[in-house]
Amino acid sequence: EESRTPRGKRRGRPGRRGLLPCCGRLRDACVLALHGLGLALLSGLLALVPWRYALKRIGGRFGSSALSYFLFLKTLLAFNALLLAAAAARLPGGRAGRLPAARLPGLCPQLHGPGAAHGRGQLQLHCPVLRLGYYSNSSLTRPCALPPGGPCGREAESLPYNMPLAYLFTVGVAFFITCITLVYSMSRSFGESYRVGSASGVHAVTVFCSWDHKVTQRRASRLQCDNIRTHLKELLAERQRRQGPRSACGRLRHVAVLGLVWLLCLGTTVGCTMAVYAFSELMIKSPVSADQEGALLALPVVVCLLNLGAPYLFRCLAALERQDSPVLEVYLAICRNLIFKMAILGILCYHWLGRRVGTLKDQCWENFVGQELYRLTVLDFIFVLLDTLFGELVWRLISEKKLKRREKPEFDIAGNVLELIYGQTLT
Repeated sequence: EESRTPRGKRRGRPGRRGLLPCCGRLRDACVLALHGLGLALLSGLLALVPWRYALKRIGGRFGSSALSYFLFLKTLLAFNALLLAAAAARLPGGRAGRLPAARLPGLCPQLHGPGAAHGRGQLQLHCPVLRLGYYSNSSLTRPCALPPGGPCGREAESLPYNMPLAYLFTVGVAFFITCITLVYSMSRSFGESYRVGSASGVHAVTVFCSWDHKVTQRRASRLQCDNIRTHLKELLAERQRRQGPRSACGRLRHVAVLGLVWLLCLGTTVGCTMAVYAFSELMIKSPVSADQEGALLALPVVVCLLNLGAPYLFRCLAALERQDSPVLEVYLAICRNLIFKMAILGILCYHWLGRRVGTLKDQCWENFVGQELYRLTVLDFIFVLLDTLFGELVWRLISEKKLKRREKPEFDIAGNVLELIYGQTLT
């Protein structure tokens, strides 16, 4: 009110002095109504974001570390949806629009029997419209319904659909969009983390400056309280884990324990890799016949069992290190699991592309590798579900009901993030 111009000093003719306040109030009412409408539309758009409130609850109750896993999962899902939409629109859609109508019905027979379970029957179907693995090194043209040599022959051949260029540009554009999105997201998050992390006295800043006074709803304010409390717990736990300077004997003992743990982890990785190699050589020497197709799952089962048991062994060995920083502990766990999984995948690629290709007679090697990856992906998904339901959930119930422990089992961030990366690599 004090910043407004007094009525006596308003410019204009005296005869229109009573009209201007009415127009000003009408204009202000329209502006406020448009502003309120914009805020309502914005809140409606935010409500349509998938899992927005669920992610806020996870961050408030379990901390930013657990939230980072689910944000990574959501990002991977969005990128996979982008790749699927681009590939499905350009590759099968482009082929379907240029195939004769007589070839469209009945292209893909229905799957029955054991062939659909282990991936042999499904990935050997020659369905040129629906299967993305089908590749044609040619240019497709739109079919002509008139007899050959009719007036539409030249028009049908004027718009060819080059399949190699379709594959190249579809995958290239999708990965380019993904790369630009990742670079933008990383630059924005780096700027935010730099601004937040550069402040000194982070405990005082968290206590006195964390509350958002724009929050008015009861549910949102309770969620913000949980978020601030969890963040303070993380900061205090990080500070309590930091010990004072060790003596020379203590540092030497710590280095010896680190070397022993790393030696055991690398030895476990080498042993598991040699076991997979020996089992794959055994399968080459004893080929599977057509009536023993269930034995094709033996190598994927062995690989999935090793991938399931090795992270638990690494976690038990990491407990001997007693790292001062939880962040360093997570980085070491990710590094060890990454070395293990990449070594297993490397020996599998050598087995598929180096050893088994020479033993294939009439079968396409691309078809064989696709079937092996399909079996490994499906079994890895099944083993992850079994570990979640009968491993983590059962152990939590036992520790809470039988052992009467007050603290809940810790969420293994490193193992779960590596499972996402491993599954994405297989895909």
